[in-house]
Amino acid sequence: MKKVLLAGVLAGALALPAGASATTLSGDCSLAGTATFTQPLTGLIAGNGFVFDGKGTCTGTLDGKAITDREGLAKVVNDGAYLSCAASGSMGGDGTLTFVNGKLDSTVQPTDPPDPPDQVLKFTLDQLGVATEVPFRIQGKNAGLALGEASFRDSAGAATAQDCAGNGVKSLGFTADVRGVQELDG
Repeated sequence: MKKVLLAGVLAGALALPAGASATTLSGDCSLAGTATFTQPLTGLIAGNGFVFDGKGTCTGTLDGKAITDREGLAKVVNDGAYLSCAASGSMGGDGTLTFVNGKLDSTVQPTDPPDPPDQVLKFTLDQLGVATEVPFRIQGKNAGLALGEASFRDSAGAATAQDCAGNGVKSLGFTADVRGVQELDG
């Protein structure tokens, strides 16, 4: 009985997939998207949360291979931010930058070979902003550093100022540029 149990445990252990390696990225990215706030932004700074959803392109090295204008999908979530229309600050926002390696439409046929897995870079984002300009720091989940700045200037108009003084702003468009300092590993 012990031999059967031991054989089952060994077989199960050998069947476990090897740990997936983290995605690495060296280089620069330009992104655009939408920031959605848990509570509408007003003129008073308060505890709040946000979700930044965007897409863009990156140029540099992805998992050791050169890339030029490689499309990626970015998302950052932080429920512990302090936000207002005039200032913002947060630390440790959970982020991902996903490079999709498969087909995104319905043209996939049952006979198509399987797509390689997406490459997902995990990171954290810290930011401290004034008005429409938000400098930030990205750290790879395992290592690395990138710096950048998001701007809400192009989506914040006269109506935004009125909304900030009234019922608040629920979402804003942004653009962001990221410059790699040390290879991100996540």
